[in-house]
Amino acid sequence: GVQDPEVVRGLATAYYATDNFTPESERIYREALRTDPDNLDALKALGRITVQQNRMDADAMLVLEKAFQRESSDLALGKHLAHTYVKNERYDDAIRMAQRLLEQCADDENLQKLFAEASLRNNQLDEAIRQYEHLLKQHPGDRETTVNLAFAYVQKQRTDDTAGQHYEQALRIDANLAPVRMMFAR
Repeated sequence: GVQDPEVVRGLATAYYATDNFTPESERIYREALRTDPDNLDALKALGRITVQQNRMDADAMLVLEKAFQRESSDLALGKHLAHTYVKNERYDDAIRMAQRLLEQCADDENLQKLFAEASLRNNQLDEAIRQYEHLLKQHPGDRETTVNLAFAYVQKQRTDDTAGQHYEQALRIDANLAPVRMMFAR
């Protein structure tokens, strides 16, 4: 293995300059950060590798947080970090990240869904319902949004006509949604 910090730094710089974000280059970027924790190129490269590999473990979360702190304009890093927060049940962080990213690109459907999902999982039901209703107005046939809105209504214990219509639509998509079926029967 390569030990000399100057060689490692040079390799990391060359890999970054040639857009080398392969899993094999990950070792060099990690070694470059070990010898120089402020190496922004190595940090950004590790962030890109983490996104490409769709990693969402605790180590990936730390890499993404550091990379996004230094490069907050990188939307792909921010989105993956927000998804990683949801996967690791850090819903408050996911909500804050989604809101921050939505300030940059308010019409991003995936970010809106992420914000709604994090709100739903964080038991912020009114916000989740508001987001899912907004998404359905923009994309009326979206199956995922229809089902998630129905689940938000179930958690809110809604039995009104509007909720009933959404329960019915969700059950047409998937008849095996037991909680939705039980609320619809009320």
